[in-house]
Amino acid sequence: MALTGQVTGVQPPRDPLPIVPEAGSPALVLTDPFLGPFSVTEPSRLALTPLLDGRIQRQEWDALGLAGGQSPVAFQWQPGALFAAGVVPMGQDSVWSFDLNGDGWLVGDDNLQVRVSLVNGQPRVTTSRLDGTGRDGPLWTSAELVEAGALVAGGPISGTAEAIQRSFEWSATPPVGAPAAIGLMADAASPTPAAWVFEARILPVNLVAVREGKSIGVRADLIPANAEPKAAFIPRPTSLVSLRLERNQGMPAGLDWEPSYEVRQVMPGRRVDTRLSFKNPTDVPLQRLALWTDGLGNPFTKSVEMPFPAFDRKKRATVTYSSEVSLGASLGWRVLRGLVTTDDGGLIQLFSSYEVAPLVSLSVALPNDLNVIPESRIVRGQISVKSNSRYRVDGQITITVPPSWTAVKGNAKGFSIYSRYGTARVGLELIAPQRASGLIPITVTAKMGSEISEQTVYLPIKG
Repeated sequence: MALTGQVTGVQPPRDPLPIVPEAGSPALVLTDPFLGPFSVTEPSRLALTPLLDGRIQRQEWDALGLAGGQSPVAFQWQPGALFAAGVVPMGQDSVWSFDLNGDGWLVGDDNLQVRVSLVNGQPRVTTSRLDGTGRDGPLWTSAELVEAGALVAGGPISGTAEAIQRSFEWSATPPVGAPAAIGLMADAASPTPAAWVFEARILPVNLVAVREGKSIGVRADLIPANAEPKAAFIPRPTSLVSLRLERNQGMPAGLDWEPSYEVRQVMPGRRVDTRLSFKNPTDVPLQRLALWTDGLGNPFTKSVEMPFPAFDRKKRATVTYSSEVSLGASLGWRVLRGLVTTDDGGLIQLFSSYEVAPLVSLSVALPNDLNVIPESRIVRGQISVKSNSRYRVDGQITITVPPSWTAVKGNAKGFSIYSRYGTARVGLELIAPQRASGLIPITVTAKMGSEISEQTVYLPIKG
């Protein structure tokens, strides 16, 4: 259901909690909010790309938990970026704590605080880095490069708290194949009056590489909008989560599954092909299987439902899901979801991320440890051009840099990729001006006939 406002919601625990309390409620009086535990609904976080328009849509977000025990928040990722969203009571700020190496808050210099505030009706992100390596104890330091690369959208919303609460209720027995099954943030029937919503992208540049298998500590809190920053030495218990491309829920002991792709990238107008392999040595009785793509990818792919196939003598079974991704599908990471029903009415959920991608995917390797210097200098890197096609691809690279910068190598460079899903590499050489500092945007564009792929990356230079 599309929203007329900027509404959002999550699935709460089975015992519903008030999502947006009345103004003046004791729930809004928060003392030492960072000291208590923060529980997550699911520690395996899926690669899933949202549309940052301040309007949370059905299954666009993966529910994380309740900030301050009351307000829904969501968290997900894609290679190179973290995404966070939430509903926040008026008069409150949403504060996220990321222990990016998962080794404990106050340990190391990888601890990042992201504070999202509502200023003049618009969400604003401020960031700080906690450095625990000093001899004199932890201290807050600047995270200006992360702040410069943040994107955020949202604003006030209106409606009734009851309508939002209904939209968050846990559906224990969704119909087989229904895309509204358990696990991801759901569309709210109407917004709520005493709250605002945000969607944010965080690039932890020069701090950590965001990639599959990475474990980080995370928590989300609410604090009064006028609250001063907390002292650096106050501990914050975070919940450890893992960045994954697959997960499952409700899997019986002994049953195992594994998806496989020739490639996880599929172009609009082409087919996504996934092979799901099951092992069932304990003979769990399985009845039916439904498969579909969640959220933003759902209107552009097909859903299927079938009896679960019989297992062979080695207790193995295989299911192939194949669907064209229609032209017009937006680019980004999407989630293929499976729902298996057992003979006794049990539900098993399967999740697997794949990417709707352009003809070629671009990635740029640049140094991330540069400091400002008074002289001009040369910055070297490499561009990787990965084909998402089975056929030969020919094109040309162009590089766009800020006015005072110069691209002396890699610009107007041709490339050819002969093998299916192959990769071409192009050397990159930039001339930086004197005293260059900050987060430098570098846009790489690949033109292949009428097809264009573009990627903007950021070169961090500490000032």
